[in-house]
Amino acid sequence: MIHLLIPLLNTGMLTLWADCQTWQCYTVISACTADHFETNPLHLILQPHCLECYGTKASCGEENPLLWQSRDYRLYSQMLLLTTQGDETERQDARHYLDNQVVETSEGIFWTMKCISTTTVIIPNIFHPVDVGMRKLLIDWVLSSLEQHFRIDKFNQLWAMMPPYPGFARLNKPYRHVMQWSGKYKQALSHVIVAVFTATLSNPSASQRIPFTDAQLYVKN
Repeated sequence: MIHLLIPLLNTGMLTLWADCQTWQCYTVISACTADHFETNPLHLILQPHCLECYGTKASCGEENPLLWQSRDYRLYSQMLLLTTQGDETERQDARHYLDNQVVETSEGIFWTMKCISTTTVIIPNIFHPVDVGMRKLLIDWVLSSLEQHFRIDKFNQLWAMMPPYPGFARLNKPYRHVMQWSGKYKQALSHVIVAVFTATLSNPSASQRIPFTDAQLYVKN
């Protein structure tokens, strides 16, 4: 990644703009959106430590973050250089410093970039945990609702009958047997859940008509 970004940051790139002129443009990174486990390898801070400051895991959400000193990634870069180019004492001191700061002894992607602030560039990806939580709620609710109305077998039958098409792979497991909703099953859930669920609730009895209508609205929303 760093080999792709550095040329853009240092030399820029020629870009044709709406005024029909070609301008030399330089990249400015305003944010890096990722969850904690994706961001750690980019900054090379050992888990589960904070990427922005020296606060402890137990202090998260409990104390004023301004009480903790911010991390200095450019200092980490200088220390990393000393681990290979300094004399014996400097190499030992530099390694000891990086160990104390729970920093890995290899250069992070953003450490030496001048177009960003290495602490404020970290933007939590809140959509991912929210999406996972909502999907789990939907999966559990659909199962319990179908079992309550004795429609789970019909749902599994329709689920397995969905034909493949570009961007959608044929499913080879019943809905209730999917243990991990990732990859093609995660994609399938968003593509066909409403259609399969609606088809399953067709031809309701008089007592099922109102709850089935409410259930379809719940899944669509």
